[in-house]
Order: sequence, then structure tokens, then C-alpha cells
Amino acid sequence: MDSIAKRVESDIRSGVKPADDYTEAMLAYWQYCTSGSATQDCKIAFDIRKDETQREILEALILSGCPDDDIQEAFRVPLSSIRTYRELFFDPARFPTRLSVISYLEHYPNEFGRSLKMRAMNIGYEYVLYTYANIMPKTKAQKELVERMFMTSAYKAMNINFCGITSATAKQALEHGKLMLKAYEALQKLGNDDLDASYDLSRILLSKNDSGEAPRPAPEEII
Repeated sequence: MDSIAKRVESDIRSGVKPADDYTEAMLAYWQYCTSGSATQDCKIAFDIRKDETQREILEALILSGCPDDDIQEAFRVPLSSIRTYRELFFDPARFPTRLSVISYLEHYPNEFGRSLKMRAMNIGYEYVLYTYANIMPKTKAQKELVERMFMTSAYKAMNINFCGITSATAKQALEHGKLMLKAYEALQKLGNDDLDASYDLSRILLSKNDSGEAPRPAPEEII
């Protein structure tokens, strides 16, 4: 993922001057590595690279397709810093297939980064924005989030078919079944709303039915 930066570093170690095909970002990195000088925006990108927490958050956002404008708004990272970082250190375009992304994540050595990137890919970059910038996803993104919640809970609830009814896994499967039903109810409510409106997930997911109780499935609906 950082092959461009490694090329610059290799040239420096070998005493090779910047080649004709060096981009502005490569020249800036070469200058920074050899003299320590850089523009403010470039220095931000290089400092992010050296800090584990900043690095993993930014890479999770880039990997999950978060628009650069959203990153800038949420974390005050200049657009040019994001572009420089992507070109030198982490460009998802270098992954030839989706399978290569999966392999990259499965073998990623940093546990914090692996967990964050997997969540960003599976849940969406909105998860990272909400977790670290307290930005609530809007409109369709919230509905997609509930849809993912429904499907994830449904698959995990099915684990009860592969274990004993009294096992810890079975108990967890039952809890996921409850969450699945709640997510299903939320999806029904979201489906009746205007897609251009701002969804209040906390209101929908924690709401009661007309009787004041959480909805219960009918006996024939229980599988």
C-alpha cells in the first residue's frame, strides 16, 4: 500500500536523485526525508503517517470510500493532505480485487487498525465518523445501517441451529434474534418515512408499540 513512499525511501538510501516521473507528492516526501522541510499540508500527511491512531482512522476512512470533503469537515485535515497521504502511503486503488482487500484485512498485523478497518468496510465509513467525530449518519445511510443490523443479527441468530439449546452461543443467538426483530420493526417505520428526512434511529430503535411494550412475534412467526 505504501510502495510509492518506499520507492522514495529506497532512492534516498541509494543516493539517487528524484527521477523525472516523480510527482509533487513524491518530491515533497523526498525533500522532507532529506531535509525535514515540508509545506504545512504535506507535514500534516507525514505526521499522520507516524501516529498510529491518526493513521488507522484515516486509512479506515479512505479504505471504506469516505469522501475527502467529509474527512476534511470532520477532522480538519486539508484536502491536499489527504491526497498526498493516499498517493504515498495508502491508495485502495492498488487492490486488484475485493478478495485482495479481504486478505489484507485478515492478515493485518495491527489489532486496532484491523478491527477499525473491518468495521468501516462492513458497516460503512459512517461508523468511523460517528465514533471519532460524533457525526450522525443522515437519511439513506441510517436506513442502510439498520438493514445491515437486521441481516447481521439474522445470521448470528441462525447460529442456534448449530449448537446446543443451552449453550452460551445459543443464548447469544437468542439475543441477536431479539435485535433482529427490533431492526425489522425499525425498517418498517423507516420504509414509511420520507427518504429525504433525517432519521432519528434512537427514537425508532427504542420506541414501543401502541401498548407500551416492545413488539413480540406471533407464535407462527417464531422459527
